[in-house]
Formats: sequence, C-alpha cells, structure tokens
Amino acid sequence: MYKCYKCGEVIKDTQKLEGLVRCPRCGFRIMYKLRQPAVRRIKAL
Repeated sequence: MYKCYKCGEVIKDTQKLEGLVRCPRCGFRIMYKLRQPAVRRIKAL
C-alpha cells in the first residue's frame, strides 16, 4: 500500500496503472510506502 505525499490518499498495489504510480485523486506522483504496524522485540545482551 502506498500513500500520496500531497493529499494523503491511500492507494493499494492493484490501483497502479501500467507501471505508473500516480494518485487517482490529485495526480501527484510522489508516494511513500506504508509499513505494517509490527512490534519488534529484541533480547537484551
């Protein structure tokens, strides 16, 4: 999943058109990839 930098619209991978990553709402081309909210636990040394 990607999020538009300008308007904040969340875009799924299936909405990409012909390899072009573009926001369907505002047409902006800068996106950033959303990460899963995962908790990482590391043992203390």
